[in-house]
Amino acid sequence: MQIRNGFKKYAHNLHNIVRYLDNMKDKLENTIEKPITWLNNNEEAEKDKYDNRKKLLEEIVNPIAMWLYAICD
Repeated sequence: MQIRNGFKKYAHNLHNIVRYLDNMKDKLENTIEKPITWLNNNEEAEKDKYDNRKKLLEEIVNPIAMWLYAICD
């Protein structure tokens, strides 16, 4: 019974994660689209500008990526 309950909890957690990610999809796409647009419009930008934009994106995306890695590991 304990194995069944653990498996059930695991399956429900995965289901909740998929629902959460589905809700986050639009926000993530918008978050990622902004730097892509900036890159397309700023091909001649200085190195520090690229670094700053990358850092801003990483601050948003890295916690999500780490969370996904933790739940999938």
